[in-house]
Order: sequence, then structure tokens, then C-alpha cells
Amino acid sequence: MAVTELSLAQQKELQQQFLQQGFCVVPALLSTELSAFLAEYAVLKRATKPNIYRSRSDTLSQIHREYADPAMEVLLSRLHVWVELFTGMSLWPTLSFYYTYTNGNELKKHKDRECCEVVACACLGLDPEYQKSKQHWPIYVETLQGEAHPVCLNPGDVVLFKGSQLNHWREVFDGKWCVSAIFAYVDRQGENAFLKYDQRRALGHKHVGMLFWLLRLGWYRLRAWCGRLGR
Repeated sequence: MAVTELSLAQQKELQQQFLQQGFCVVPALLSTELSAFLAEYAVLKRATKPNIYRSRSDTLSQIHREYADPAMEVLLSRLHVWVELFTGMSLWPTLSFYYTYTNGNELKKHKDRECCEVVACACLGLDPEYQKSKQHWPIYVETLQGEAHPVCLNPGDVVLFKGSQLNHWREVFDGKWCVSAIFAYVDRQGENAFLKYDQRRALGHKHVGMLFWLLRLGWYRLRAWCGRLGR
């Protein structure tokens, strides 16, 4: 993996942006070659083994997605140190997803689960015709001040944002395909530190199931509440 070499002053500036607005953009964090490879990989997987939910209530309805794909889990691990650097936080990795958007798809306005306190959202690729004519398909992030901000990413760029705090969305896509991936983390010292690896034994394992996930979340919340009462 190749990353940009930013000066100490630029690193501090990104940390300040993240602290003050809830997001910051790291240009060319992934190399052009790696981004292109992963985009081609994701497009091929959609064509040969689509994984598409069709529920209207799903914020990602009609969009091919993969949870804990091995390639993305490796990248989740390798990005860890850089996400800590640019946010100034000590973090646990939790999960990875990649999405292959096609014509007519949109990402509905939402906030992420508790395991996505910090999200690194990477643009991996766009179909060449769309990129030539429109350059970007922005993701909108609502800042800590409540202002909607369009974030335009080139392949390899990454936006870091507070996924469980800030609303984010994309408008309807009118190109052929776009591949995006998210890599999520939680504060090591925070109330959601138990969500390390998204409650899995280790990175690379499949999801534990939402029932177990929610029950364990409720148990930790109850235990924390009882602890506060006992003080």
C-alpha cells in the first residue's frame, strides 16, 4: 500500500479538521494501482456473484456489497495506523465493507452503527466515461455544525468521518459503476471499545449475526448504566 507523505503541519491540520468538523480528507492515501485492482475485483464479483438486498427500508437497497471480504479486511488492518495518525485517536478496527454501485443506486441519508465511530471511506474507482464527464460522485457529510458538505474523492482518496455521529448520503448515481469501501474503527478508551472486530473473534471472520450483536450491545449498555448508578 502506498500513502502520501504529508508534512507534520499537514497532519496536524487534518487532525484539527477532524476534531472541529467531524471529518477530513486524506488525498491519495491508497495507490492508483491498488485502487484500480480493487475496483476491478469488486466489479467482477458483482457480475459473477452478486450480493444485493432489495428491502426498501435498507439504506443500501439494490447495491452489491460485501462484509469482511478478505482483501478489505487486510486493508482495514493496514489502514489502522494511518487513521490513528490523521484523527489523533487510539482505535480498534471493527469492520470493512465494499460497495459496487450501478446506475440508479443511491445511498440514503443515515448514521452508522456504534461500531463505526470513525469511518475511513475510500473511493476505489469509477467507470471511465463517468469520470471523464463528471469527475466525481460526491458523498455528502453533515458536519458537527449541521452543515451538509459534498466530499469529492478521486480513486485512492479517503475521507475520515465520525460515522455514528454524522449523517451522510449520496444522491442517485447515473454512471455505469462506482466502487467504494469503508473501514471502521472505535475509540480504544471509549464506551464502545468492546465492539473491537465488530464482536468477532478476529478480523476476517463472518458477521456474528444481528441478534447476538444487539444482545451483547444491550448487555454492555446495561452494565455501564448499573455502574453509573453504583457510584
